[in-house]
Amino acid sequence: MLYRVKQMTLSIVTGTEKEQYASLWKYCEELRRSNPETTTKVKCQLTSNREPQFRRIYICLGPLKKEFLEGCRRLIRLDGCWLKTACGGVLLTTVGLINAIQYHVEEAKHKHCLRHLHSNFSREFTGLAFKMMMYAAGKALRIVDWQKHMNDIQRLDANAHLWLSERPAKHWCRSHFICVVKCDILLNNLCETFNKHILVVRGKLIISLLEYIRQYINGRIVKQRAACHKYKGGICHQIQKLLEDNKSNATDYSEVWNGGNEFEVYHANGEKQV
Repeated sequence: MLYRVKQMTLSIVTGTEKEQYASLWKYCEELRRSNPETTTKVKCQLTSNREPQFRRIYICLGPLKKEFLEGCRRLIRLDGCWLKTACGGVLLTTVGLINAIQYHVEEAKHKHCLRHLHSNFSREFTGLAFKMMMYAAGKALRIVDWQKHMNDIQRLDANAHLWLSERPAKHWCRSHFICVVKCDILLNNLCETFNKHILVVRGKLIISLLEYIRQYINGRIVKQRAACHKYKGGICHQIQKLLEDNKSNATDYSEVWNGGNEFEVYHANGEKQV
């Protein structure tokens, strides 16, 4: 009885599932009115009795689109999570601008999440040694180091080496990443964190879910902006720490200019690289 009363109360406050789906077009219209240049798309499919049935909705808020183009790196993160409503479905989220996928998918450079790649890898090759070698290969900054770790994997198991070799290193290894976007992230934690935060609302009705996400994004932007205004450094403190660590590690190296853009670099242990 308490469950039925709760459901009746919620339907009065938020509307029924059918009522919320029927209001999607009005909701999208209000988003476009209050957020100029917002893109919304709703796709439906006719059923056997010629009634429209909801299939998917796409939303890209205008202010986020504008700021991404003006001040962010050309990098997007994708991830999906299951919805827990009666109709089910998947929420595909992006950290970045999804329009980049619509118009430039053929030219986009794809990267894999190293953790997800290892999850597939570990189904056939289990053990801590495999995991450590694979992560070492993925984190390698130089091709010569990546090759060394791959050789270690081959000595341990030739089939494991073959499995990894069939996945192009440009998708999962730092030493093979292009430098255009200047990003060496190996994990998809940005999306994973977002999906974990909205876990409590993934069972809500469609408009209630979308409104929670919009309000969460707005609140996070305001919070991050306030934190940036308080920070007095020239660059992000995490990047500054990374630079300081690199400066400390660089004391073991010396270099000789070979002309043009080439240098011969010496390490204290006798290693040499061009």
